[in-house]
Amino acid sequence: MSAASRPCLHDPRARQRGNTLLVVLVLLLVMTLLALASLRIGNLEERMTANLFDRGLAFQATEAALREGERLARSSSTPPAAGSDCVNGLCGKPQSVLSEQQITALFKKYARRASPLEKNTLAVPNPDNVRYLVVHRGRAESTHGCSRVLGPGGAIRDPLCLVEAYQVEARYEAPDRAVVVLRSVVHVPAPSSPSP
Repeated sequence: MSAASRPCLHDPRARQRGNTLLVVLVLLLVMTLLALASLRIGNLEERMTANLFDRGLAFQATEAALREGERLARSSSTPPAAGSDCVNGLCGKPQSVLSEQQITALFKKYARRASPLEKNTLAVPNPDNVRYLVVHRGRAESTHGCSRVLGPGGAIRDPLCLVEAYQVEARYEAPDRAVVVLRSVVHVPAPSSPSP
C-alpha cells in the first residue's frame, strides 16, 4: 500500500466514525419531543376553549331563566300565603330562615323548567337542566325607615315604601358539565296599608 492511499492517523476525518449520525439522531429526537409537546398544548387549548364556550352557553341560559323568574315575581298580584307549598315555581314565605341545604332541597323539589330560548341556534344540550324558583321573602321597606314617615291620617307617606320581596334562583345543572347558579332579589310594590 502506498503512502498516498493510506489514511493519515493525524487526519481529523479519519477519527469521525459515526459522530455525525449520533448528533443527527439526538437532534431528531429533540425535534420529535418538541412537536409532541406542541400537539399536546394545542389539544389542551382546544379543550379549554370548548369548556369556556360551554360555560358561556350555560350562563346565558341561566340568566334567561333568572329573568323569567323575575317576571313571574313581578306579575304575581298577591304573594302566596306564608308557609304554603310551591305552585308553578312560586313559593310562599318560609316559616324560618332557610339554610343553603334547605334551599337546594326546595329547588330540587319545586323548581320550574325555564322556557326555551327563542331563535337560539346555540342551545344548551338539555333544556330540562335550566330551572328557576321564586320564593316570597315577606314584606320589607324599600328605603330604611320609610314606614316611620307618616302622613295625615297616620298612613305611610311614601306609597312605594313597602314592598314584597322575592328571592329568585336559577340554575343550570348537568352531569359532567358546567354548573351555574344565579340569584337575585325582586321588590314588588306592596298594596298600601294605613299603618306600619
